[in-house]
Order: sequence, then C-alpha cells, then structure tokens
Amino acid sequence: MAVPVVQDRVQQKKIAAVLSALDAKIDCNNRINTELESMAKTLYDYWFVQFDFPDANGKPYKSSGGKMVYNATLKREIPEGWECKISI
Repeated sequence: MAVPVVQDRVQQKKIAAVLSALDAKIDCNNRINTELESMAKTLYDYWFVQFDFPDANGKPYKSSGGKMVYNATLKREIPEGWECKISI
C-alpha cells in the first residue's frame, strides 16, 4: 500500500506531532513495564525465596518468627505447612 505524500506543511507538522506523541507514550509504557517487572521480581524474592510474605497480622512471615521446617527435597527451610511438589 502506497503512503500518500502530504505537501502541506501544516498537515505535516500535525502528523509529526501525533507520531511524536505516540513515540512518547510508547517510551513511557516501556519504562512503566520495566518498573513493574522489577517490582514483581522483588515481590517474588521476598515472598518465595526469603519467605517474608505477609502473615495473618500483615507482618513479614519469616523475619517475624514464622515457623520454618527443613525440606530435604529443596535442601532448605520452608514455611511450616508448605510442601514441595515436583512434576516432571
């Protein structure tokens, strides 16, 4: 499909302004996505690696004295009541 050539300078500037606004929005969305990804990784680390997810009182589970038990499969402690299910 051929792109029409716009000769009018005013129209060219309007088109350029729209394209520039779209580029700025794409850039903003990319920055937001990067920040959200970073936040999700941090949250995953706190909850599922360090086990400091909020307990019933809203305090970090492990660092507030939450009961931990050793899991031989994972070779590390996990919260009491949790289990390891591995499917291959």
